[in-house]
Amino acid sequence: MGGRDVWLRLTEAREAKGLTMAELATVLDISRQAISSFEIGIKTPSHETLMVLTKILGFPERFFVSNNSSPEIVGAVHFRSRSTATKKARMSGRARGRWIALILKECSKYSQLPPVTLPDLDIADFNYSKNLISKRLPQKLEGTGCWVTAL
Repeated sequence: MGGRDVWLRLTEAREAKGLTMAELATVLDISRQAISSFEIGIKTPSHETLMVLTKILGFPERFFVSNNSSPEIVGAVHFRSRSTATKKARMSGRARGRWIALILKECSKYSQLPPVTLPDLDIADFNYSKNLISKRLPQKLEGTGCWVTAL
């Protein structure tokens, strides 16, 4: 148990729950620096601390020791109302978005969707609109099986 990749999952779980390092440290009755050391892989929490983490964060032990790391999301994560979304809400959304990307990556191993084909339309002003639309068509993220739309 240990290693940098494994304890990145601790960061994901903490962020998904919307907790700061300081808040998690307070609940565990340890220092914020200890949480930071766990998350960057300098130290490994004791088995007792891991059991408390599983209860507080609501994740099974196997989540923390899994070899599957969630893919990083490159680019902006969009929120319905960014001005009213708190930093914790955005942090939680990014963590959950990484999990969705991981789920999609795993699903793509077992299924394949057909390519998107759009019919040609012969409309006077459509050529200008067609260029705008083609820039906004979903693009596949390398190695994830995820599709994103550029804005």
